[in-house]
Amino acid sequence: MSVLGNINSCLSPKRIYNKYIDETLYVPCRKCFRCRDSYASDWSRRIENECREHRFSLFVTLTYDNEHIPLFQPLVMDDGSHPVWFSNRLSESGKFLSDSVCRSLPPQKMEDEVCFAYPCKKDVQDWFKRLRSAVDYQLNKNKSNEFRIRYFICSEYGPRTFRPHYHAILWYDSEELQRNIGRLIRETWKNGNSVFSLVNNSASQYVAKYVNGDTRLPPFLRTEFTSTFHLASKHPYIGYCKADEEALRSNVLDGTYGQSVLNRDNGQFEFVPTPRSLENRLLPKCRGYRSLSHSERIRVYAAAYDFEQSGIDFRGLLPFEFKSACYPSVDIHATLVCLDWCKRYSMTPEIFVSLLEDYYYRKDMYLLRTQYEYQEAYINQFDMPLHHLVDFDLQLFSYLPRTRKLFNQSPWKDVMLTYGLHDFMLYDVDGFMNSELINMIGQKHSQFYKDNVARYTKIHNDSLKNKQLNELLNSSLFT
Repeated sequence: MSVLGNINSCLSPKRIYNKYIDETLYVPCRKCFRCRDSYASDWSRRIENECREHRFSLFVTLTYDNEHIPLFQPLVMDDGSHPVWFSNRLSESGKFLSDSVCRSLPPQKMEDEVCFAYPCKKDVQDWFKRLRSAVDYQLNKNKSNEFRIRYFICSEYGPRTFRPHYHAILWYDSEELQRNIGRLIRETWKNGNSVFSLVNNSASQYVAKYVNGDTRLPPFLRTEFTSTFHLASKHPYIGYCKADEEALRSNVLDGTYGQSVLNRDNGQFEFVPTPRSLENRLLPKCRGYRSLSHSERIRVYAAAYDFEQSGIDFRGLLPFEFKSACYPSVDIHATLVCLDWCKRYSMTPEIFVSLLEDYYYRKDMYLLRTQYEYQEAYINQFDMPLHHLVDFDLQLFSYLPRTRKLFNQSPWKDVMLTYGLHDFMLYDVDGFMNSELINMIGQKHSQFYKDNVARYTKIHNDSLKNKQLNELLNSSLFT
């Protein structure tokens, strides 16, 4: 029997109001280990795609020596209050941490100071600027694209002493650059040691380990100023090439959705839906998209096109429109994308909006089909109760009447019966909605859900153990 996951992969979905699309919805928390693993998997896929686009992929580790490591140190205030922690980096002198999130730490190979180290984003940014400048000055005096370097860099704390260091993957295509890259890295990273080696497509596995490495850090290493971070090339984004853009444009123009991609592990073609980040860039939804009529959508998307057709310098107006609540930034992005499509394919905003609506209709149908396939397997193969399926719409119970009398007089009674839910399962003996009963209805309290979480937890913990073991075997780098 195939493995079937939980309805909601996130362990703690959050209810938010999205002001950009004017909707209230549930979204992943982005903090639980399932969200972090999903985030890491997405980056792994993108890194793997990027590796296929270049001749050389270089995995780099950058560490600090004691003289250059960034530190937070205690500063006792004149009024005798609790100390605050300040950075020893002049570039980050305005960063302070309150003592409530910190504690005095025993020094780790830093003589007798009371302090703790943290990753400094500016150190990495300055290093990469120096590296690019060195490449241009020594190898690329003609400013050729052949020497272009793309990158992904993430910070991490060591497994035992929490010593910060950085991992990077650099992509390039020049053989001459490959012969000199090691020397240039050593010359430009002046804060400690640098270790590097060529990798193949398995480089994506490194990213999966390091992107979610902060899930077990103590609280004071997960603050705004001390948490780990990652930096990546843009224009285009890592893992998205022109072929991906053209595939999405073909979906829109040909009336299709997604694409078939070869799975190199089993040699089979698999259907891959279009990444949402790519859709947001090439097919953005305007504010309140779902609640707008077709003609109202045309009005929003056609704004830049109409300005240009009228000979108005609308780009000069954008800074003022951007600050105006009546024309938010998401709508500005939408209308500029519409203008680009109209110019590229000689179409009108009316045609573009129709293509946009058709595309998202096909996507909705695909998502609906996957939901039906899950429901069929969940009920028929695993013999699970029908009412667990309410978790597909986490806002469902917020629509119900507060009393049993109103519920039995409303269409919601028939809707709930499709889930196998009767009024006594939703309302208490006094006829009022019972939140305790409702909380027990969904999948989250089932053994099926708990078994899946236990399986996910084991996979996650095993991955962290492997990462920690690898770093302990190279303890000279991180301690």
